[in-house]
Amino acid sequence: EFEKQAKAVITETVKKPVVCAHEILGDLNFLKRAATVLLNVRLIPIMERFIIAVEHSLAAKGIQAPLAIMRGDGSLMSKEFAQERPLETLLSGPAASVVGGTRLTGRGNCIVVDMGGTTSDLAVVSGGRMKLAYGGLKVGQWLTGTKSIRLHTIGLGGDSAVRLDSHGALTLGPDRVAPISWLAAHHSDVLPQIEALGDKTQPGFLYLLRSQDGLGELTQQETQILDVLSRGPQTLRNLARELGLSIFDLRLQRLQQWDVLAESRLTPTDFMHIAGVYEAFSPKAARAAAEIMAGQMGSTLDELVTHVFSLVQEKLYLNILTMLLDEENPGLLQNGGVEVLHELLRLGFRQSGSNGALVRCQYSAAPELVGIGAPVHVFLPAVADKLGTTCLIPEHAAVANAVGTITGSVSVHVEVRIEPVLDGQVVDGYVCFAPDSRQEFNEYAEALAWARQEAGAAAARAAKQRHAMDVQVFVETDERVHREVLLDTAVTAQAVGAYSWFE
Repeated sequence: EFEKQAKAVITETVKKPVVCAHEILGDLNFLKRAATVLLNVRLIPIMERFIIAVEHSLAAKGIQAPLAIMRGDGSLMSKEFAQERPLETLLSGPAASVVGGTRLTGRGNCIVVDMGGTTSDLAVVSGGRMKLAYGGLKVGQWLTGTKSIRLHTIGLGGDSAVRLDSHGALTLGPDRVAPISWLAAHHSDVLPQIEALGDKTQPGFLYLLRSQDGLGELTQQETQILDVLSRGPQTLRNLARELGLSIFDLRLQRLQQWDVLAESRLTPTDFMHIAGVYEAFSPKAARAAAEIMAGQMGSTLDELVTHVFSLVQEKLYLNILTMLLDEENPGLLQNGGVEVLHELLRLGFRQSGSNGALVRCQYSAAPELVGIGAPVHVFLPAVADKLGTTCLIPEHAAVANAVGTITGSVSVHVEVRIEPVLDGQVVDGYVCFAPDSRQEFNEYAEALAWARQEAGAAAARAAKQRHAMDVQVFVETDERVHREVLLDTAVTAQAVGAYSWFE
């Protein structure tokens, strides 16, 4: 009630958009509400500029189609609604990919694996619906009330860095770098520098990502670094030599944090070029760099390619199993223990046949794997074999994100919570907390009936605000009971409808 009154006064006084916490979420958590509404408001001008830019681009191409925006739960909303609640677009990209993967394969029960350049996103689809993170989406250190797809994201992609650690062991990611094959395809002086490296230095380059405009005051060394790199990519050794310094004296942190400098190293994309399964850039540069690394490891190039592919597959395998175990046993990993679990799961990946092991481990996944993203066809089939399931990679897997966006529907979740009112040890009525109101009842049956009605009606109204038509409403009740005593009840309504493109 106070928020509604404050909104009316502020709107009349300053003529600016006003967002109330109760409009975005119904949780009774002050910090979560504050963080959510603050982040949302700070995104409003960014979303407005984005929508204006999109509309200008469409107009320039003579496209007069209406505009809809994807939400983080895989559903659609109007541009007007997106301008008011831009926070709901967080994770919309991965959500669109999951929707696209299910549309392209027609699978309602599966694990979607979306492998990109920086990360791989894993999501469980059950009964044709994506599972949502009802606890709220975490942005940095802040837990928001925004409902989004329940996603398991790992730092693994086609551009994950492949390097040797201080002990000479091969490591993979989680940081993203530019593939050497890509850099060499755009800069002709990269391959000669690789060939001049010798066999003691790990192949790697620094290059300019953008101009230094707007950076403010630079140190003398930073200015010199930018001057050298403006002539083209350089190895760390060459850059230090040009500046008359040791590589240990180079100060690169600020320029890298400002996204002015970027790093290029060997990546899975490079090893895909060497294996001949992907050749968009420079296979010759990838091979030259990988031969140096293979020599440092004392292995052949073919052995190194196999090793890298196996590391990618193992990481996918471990994280798919971890996600499934966490789904079936919520809170399993809450207090840590991920590394121990991964060591146990690793046994199942690395053991094959009778290898003299004292304990043999084998894990399997019931759902099929649906793979989308450019590199997924190289790595996922072997992972599916290890998990004893099948792998589906649709014909248009590379554009599943776009397919998911244009085939999305409108989906809205509204929760009403019922809590008993205690007078000492005796229940003295029930109180219902809805997004817009609060009601008290003497009997539980009355409270439950009102909560189901209110949740369904609120979900239907919200769906229509998002341009839904032919709306269907589904209501679920979840009672939390301890020793036959009702602690609380969550009544959740989902309203689903097709997006109405025209008024």
